[in-house]
Amino acid sequence: LYTYDGVGIKLRQQVYEDGALAKTTEYLGEFIYESEGAAATELTFIQHEEGRIVSDLVSGSYDYEYFLKDHLGNTRVVFTTAPETISFMATMESEEAASEETLFSNLPETRVSFSSAAQSPDEVAELDNLNPIGPALSLQVGAGDVVRMEGYAYFEGGSGYSNTAPLASFAAAVAGAFGGVNGSGVPAEQATFDMFNNAYGIIGMQGTGSDAVPAAYLNYILFDQDMVYQRSGFKQISGTASFSKEYVAFPGDIVIDEPGFIYCFVSMESATGRVFWDDFRVTVVEHPVVQKEDYYPFGLTFNSFQRVTAKENQFLFTGKERIDDLDLGWDDFGARMYQPELGRWNHIDPKAELYFGTSPYVYALNQPTQAIDPDGKVVIFINGNHFGDGGKSDYLETV
Repeated sequence: LYTYDGVGIKLRQQVYEDGALAKTTEYLGEFIYESEGAAATELTFIQHEEGRIVSDLVSGSYDYEYFLKDHLGNTRVVFTTAPETISFMATMESEEAASEETLFSNLPETRVSFSSAAQSPDEVAELDNLNPIGPALSLQVGAGDVVRMEGYAYFEGGSGYSNTAPLASFAAAVAGAFGGVNGSGVPAEQATFDMFNNAYGIIGMQGTGSDAVPAAYLNYILFDQDMVYQRSGFKQISGTASFSKEYVAFPGDIVIDEPGFIYCFVSMESATGRVFWDDFRVTVVEHPVVQKEDYYPFGLTFNSFQRVTAKENQFLFTGKERIDDLDLGWDDFGARMYQPELGRWNHIDPKAELYFGTSPYVYALNQPTQAIDPDGKVVIFINGNHFGDGGKSDYLETV
């Protein structure tokens, strides 16, 4: 349901699902207010010529974001002046279970009390042949992000750690930590299992260089946006962790090359003995780019990246708002709506008399790489001329 003022400026958009109000967006000039359900609207962002001032989804403060656009006004890149540094830690403590178990898997399955191995205060993750995977965390990452991993490890001396678990069972355990199950009949669970099983066909087992040191690791596996394996990394504990808490961390930053997903976890490959982990921490230093879009000529997007911690920008093709509610995918040009997947308007051109030789439903005279239609009325070529009335450049006078 749309509400306009007397001159056709949009004031409000209300989305109803199953007869109930689901979302409201109010437009007060450059100020955009939104709400879910019947709640009162709140200021979400403020548009300006170079981008927007937007409410941060993590801190609740307002940040400046800027748009990089191409020659047609398509928003290609959105970047922030205040990139986030976000830290996730599994302390293993029962008191923190409510918050930590919403982020990390395999916490209750491996949590035990063992103060000698604990960094703080007394509970740790115990890994052995039956539970080879400890706390596990998956995150969406973008190109340029930096990931850091660290934790504390402890084992009880001994030897015989060179004997490792079978690769197939270990890969299944890693997949299971992230919800993958082979043969479950659930497509998502099977796809996750296949993803990790294929990755470990490339990675293999890391083993240990010393029979007196367990094959226990900090691990990460990186997949692209299509869940295709890209690369992985491993940091083994050392003999220092024998009857002592060892700080274990990757020696350098993990720099992300392309958007995708990183899976971080601690593990124990050895078939004998046990290893204890505590205060497993993953830190992500986000790159300033929070959104990226590529476009087909008529405006359909592809190769998109949207950071989950940032408010999505819907002002995309030629800077017009994309209405994705109810899966419409329409672009609001003011005078009429445009469907980029078709390259056609859903309403007749109000200035159709200027283009008598062309269908009043085509976009920009079917020349989208060199012309735009700023408001759904008159086509303007990027040299500043419009097509009607002899190619005059005095667009504002002719409309």
